[in-house]
Amino acid sequence: MVKLSIEIEALHPAIILALGEKCNTDTILSEVNDEISEGMGGAEMSGNIRDKVGKENVKLSVSGKLSGVTLKKDSPAGLLARVNWYLTGSREYYTRIETVTLPKSVTDWASAERFQLSDEEVANRKIAAEAARIEAEKVAKAKAEKATAKALASVKK
Repeated sequence: MVKLSIEIEALHPAIILALGEKCNTDTILSEVNDEISEGMGGAEMSGNIRDKVGKENVKLSVSGKLSGVTLKKDSPAGLLARVNWYLTGSREYYTRIETVTLPKSVTDWASAERFQLSDEEVANRKIAAEAARIEAEKVAKAKAEKATAKALASVKK
């Protein structure tokens, strides 16, 4: 038996941008996944796993089917889940989706007090994002220098 999960690991960056910097996206994500878990109550799952043993490794093939997931029609969390699935699933067709306009029902729901960050938390997130950006630049620069050195070494040979 294969157990399938359609919970969302992270909200799409376009959704995070549309919600605004004061929104606590972790809390919103938790409520969206709660809505999905509730909708999975009557779902039916089936599937199988096959393996093919080679000399040095094992290749797994997993297939599955999920049906009967029921989300509430007017639920902002359910609507946000569907928008997120569409945006992440459309990566194959669109190279980059930078912005999205969310329905008013979703933005009103997300602007509730329980989803808002304090000014201090917003500042801390900005500092952490800047530190992560600087670290990523350092790593990219180190990789580029290493690749350049390797290319120069191969040219000298």
